[in-house]
Amino acid sequence: MADSALAIVADAVFKVLNVPSLTAPPPIGAGAKRVVDQPVLSPVDDDIPFPFVWYELAAERMAGGLGPGPWLLEIDLRVHVFSTAPGMQEAQAIVQEVIRLLRQAEKAGALPVAGWLSAYAPHDATITLPYELLNNVPVRELVAESRIYLQEAA
Repeated sequence: MADSALAIVADAVFKVLNVPSLTAPPPIGAGAKRVVDQPVLSPVDDDIPFPFVWYELAAERMAGGLGPGPWLLEIDLRVHVFSTAPGMQEAQAIVQEVIRLLRQAEKAGALPVAGWLSAYAPHDATITLPYELLNNVPVRELVAESRIYLQEAA
């Protein structure tokens, strides 16, 4: 399997994150209005759905050694939360649920990536970006950085 795993990993991450515990309003869920794989919002859109979650697969690297395989890939996952609420509490609650869902999927082996075994997905860091403009809308952003290791299925 000499193909990139990015497309199927993106689909798997979407399935893990697009669940009511993240997208339903509090107290049922964390309150994210939507989960997207691209952050572009139209500047003429009067009803921008904040807060929202944007995930990106930032890099895919070969982590295996020399030889015919099996391939071992390391994929950088960044999950961004954009919020217009005052303070960071709303974004923090959403990021906390994102991390919980990714850890739960890892422990349960529920990151379904066809043709690959998902072995390990550590959370590396959470970065606070409290003062930004997104299409001229003041937002607070939190970024959760993780890695996903995939081994080619035999």
